[in-house]
Amino acid sequence: MMKMDKFKKGDITVVVPREPLDIDTRKMFKDALIGLIDNGAKAIVVDLSAVDFVTSTGLSALLSTAMRMEEVSGKFAICSLSQNTLRTFELAGFLKIMSVYPSAESAMEDLS
Repeated sequence: MMKMDKFKKGDITVVVPREPLDIDTRKMFKDALIGLIDNGAKAIVVDLSAVDFVTSTGLSALLSTAMRMEEVSGKFAICSLSQNTLRTFELAGFLKIMSVYPSAESAMEDLS
């Protein structure tokens, strides 16, 4: 089981993964996020403050979740990227296609 924290603030679910998003954790991470959506979550913030490494498979899980959220007219944001993770997002072009915020607070404020 992947280590992650989850909490709700109003209508927003915040997910804080505690492991790298890679080939070993991608499926568990994606399944957890899709499960939240399937159980009615309308706004999800993924706080990556505890993640220092994201591979292409981790990016794929985030993109799949964002697309699923769009299908249900929900809101999806990512926040608190480390320098390494920010660089990965830049190189993959994710900063242009995903809502990325400097902090969970700023993401939650925008999604409210």
